[in-house]
Amino acid sequence: MSDEAIVESTETTEAQAAEASEATPNRVEDLPEFAQKMIAELRDEAKKYRLRSKEAAEKALSEAEAQHAEALSSLTAELESVAAERDSVRTELARLKAALNAGVPAEMADEFASRLKGETAEDYVEDAKRLLEIFQPNKPERKANPAQGQHLPLNGDPVLNMVKNKLGIA
Repeated sequence: MSDEAIVESTETTEAQAAEASEATPNRVEDLPEFAQKMIAELRDEAKKYRLRSKEAAEKALSEAEAQHAEALSSLTAELESVAAERDSVRTELARLKAALNAGVPAEMADEFASRLKGETAEDYVEDAKRLLEIFQPNKPERKANPAQGQHLPLNGDPVLNMVKNKLGIA
């Protein structure tokens, strides 16, 4: 091929491209009416599907938010219940410790602890001490009188002999 043939074919291709770009409309309004109608119908259909998709996404989002809110409220209620139970157990433990530290026998500690009043562990300790003072007042210890024969059996010969000696009976 000669250079002239290549130049002519290149010029022809460029000319055809220029004609095609001039013939191709840049706007929808420049197209024939049937094409404009078809494009309008396709755009309407695409719009319909975009709206359906948007509505479905919004519906799914609202359902997910509702489920989340329900789960959150359920878990919050459960958390509050567990926290209340925990506080109750802590209070009972503090009362039992106060009762046992005050010297209440272990067999009676549970019932004694249930009677303690207060808000803190210190309040329970003070109340336990106060209740023990009320129900177990400090009684002075009675000391044994050695003259009463503490070491002698009450119904034995030594007692009988001592009585006979005092009375002068042999």
